[in-house]
Amino acid sequence: MNLDNNEPTEIQNFVTATSGVSDANGYGFSTDILAAPTGLDATGKMFFMFTNSRVWKTTSSGISSGSCTIVNQPGCGWKWFGSAGVAGLPAARRFRSTPYNISVSPTDLNRVAVGAASGFFDVTTNLGTSWTDINLVAAVPGFTGFISNVIWQDNQNIWITSTDLAPGAKRVIKAQIANPGDSWSTATFSVLQSGLPDLPVTRLYFDPRDVSHNTIYAATHVGIYRTTNGGSSWAPFGSGLPTVRVNDIYMPPDGSTIRIATYGRGIWELGQIELKKAVLADSAASCDHDGVLDNTETGTLKITLLNQGANNVNKGTLTFSSNNPHVTFPSGNTIPVPPINKGASVSASIAVALNGAVGIENVTFDVAINAPELGLPTAYSVETSFRVNYDEVANVSTTETFEESNPAWAMIGDPADVPNVYGWQRRALAFDNHVAYGPDNNGQIDDTKIGGFPDEQTLLSPILHVGAGSLGISFRHRFNFENGGWDGGVVELSNDGGSTWVDIGTGKYNGVTAGTNAPIGAARPAFVNRMSTPVLWPDFTTVTLNPVAGYSNQDVLVRFRVGADDSTGAPGWDVDDIAVTGITNTPFTALVPNAGVCGP
Repeated sequence: MNLDNNEPTEIQNFVTATSGVSDANGYGFSTDILAAPTGLDATGKMFFMFTNSRVWKTTSSGISSGSCTIVNQPGCGWKWFGSAGVAGLPAARRFRSTPYNISVSPTDLNRVAVGAASGFFDVTTNLGTSWTDINLVAAVPGFTGFISNVIWQDNQNIWITSTDLAPGAKRVIKAQIANPGDSWSTATFSVLQSGLPDLPVTRLYFDPRDVSHNTIYAATHVGIYRTTNGGSSWAPFGSGLPTVRVNDIYMPPDGSTIRIATYGRGIWELGQIELKKAVLADSAASCDHDGVLDNTETGTLKITLLNQGANNVNKGTLTFSSNNPHVTFPSGNTIPVPPINKGASVSASIAVALNGAVGIENVTFDVAINAPELGLPTAYSVETSFRVNYDEVANVSTTETFEESNPAWAMIGDPADVPNVYGWQRRALAFDNHVAYGPDNNGQIDDTKIGGFPDEQTLLSPILHVGAGSLGISFRHRFNFENGGWDGGVVELSNDGGSTWVDIGTGKYNGVTAGTNAPIGAARPAFVNRMSTPVLWPDFTTVTLNPVAGYSNQDVLVRFRVGADDSTGAPGWDVDDIAVTGITNTPFTALVPNAGVCGP
């Protein structure tokens, strides 16, 4: 899904997310960091993994907010829920260090299976309160171990694959219990590999469109195979792929493409057209022609498509639909797919009308792409979303939301050195949620800022005229600066046009800077490190600064200032919804429902 209708920009570096992880028997990291199954985790912060002899879960993306004692307590980083020698797991059990050897049931977060060494795999149906330790070598004649993948089909079926090199080895096993509540000690086992090459199978992948689970893809040492009958028979899938070992498979929920990672031959993909950019605008003949589709207006949805597949596309259709009942397509909702050579981008447009809108509304367009040359069994869809029926009215608000196209704040600082150093910028978290983003620079590569110097970036307000009382400021934010206090952010005020500044964030900061050469200064109160209270980054929290007295009837400026030392960075500072009280002017732009009249 394209959230902001622009090409993505990678900003800054990774952050550590291993809080709480330990293993008395060695980490043995070569594991999958497995997200909770689709639909079972609304937060997006739940993950599972294993080390050498422990199985782990986090509900906070592996980031700890402080002292934690309860297993799986929110904000506690990683907590293990299965360990060798505990709850049915033998003390000698060691989990198999391949990337796909942990799996969670698609419908029950308490059901977890893990592949282990020596041909064992382990299953819990109660999130580690008890485990069943299963010896496949004993249960399946001809199976010798080398488990490479375990994957739940549903609560009664688990598939296991092996990378055993021995001729005639049993490499695809389906474990089954008669009823979901039965113990896995009662499981029966079937070998389902007819048609597969007599070579290792790295992993299996269920086609997300097939609710019956009959369509499954197998990554083998000689390419991709597929079954459409639940494993009764397999056949090679696709064409144009060299005879190569396949290590990984991915398919999005709509089945629009299949992407594979190989050993020594790079990444391959069965053709895909991707939505690169989308623009919705009113027509030149519209009422106010302000670039926004308003009620009673007709405009154009222009989409740019990128062909990332291996084949040229010369025919097919694009069919448009909308979730907003006030949106129609006056010239029809289907247009031809424009010819797109592989690796190229092209644009296509369709007429769109809006009638009956009340207030500011949102609209999501679904574009069904049917291009037979891609070799996909059905059409697949991409989405893009917009606001409609609104005006941007300048100088009417005392709150800056950053939802207008050109905020009144100046974004200034040291010269940018892309891709390592950025300036403050307005960026989209979603099509209807924008923030001001202040980078903590020098992060992707140490010392690559021009000259290797510290960096400073500033978000500067327009003039704020304080009335007879005190100035008040509140804002929503989240921050993640370089650990150790080397970088940080402060809020400052000037009443002499920016010649001198005073700190107005005192008492609201979470720490002090270290002995740093960052421009904001050493040993100074500031927002530092990663936000952990009152909420844990990356969630937002609201800060209300202490009332700022002593500036009655004066013009002042406020700035959010990021200072970074000359090495290492982090994600930075997102600021939103800056509300100012105690001023007599209204310097900010507001989004309001379209007035319904033509402008000059």
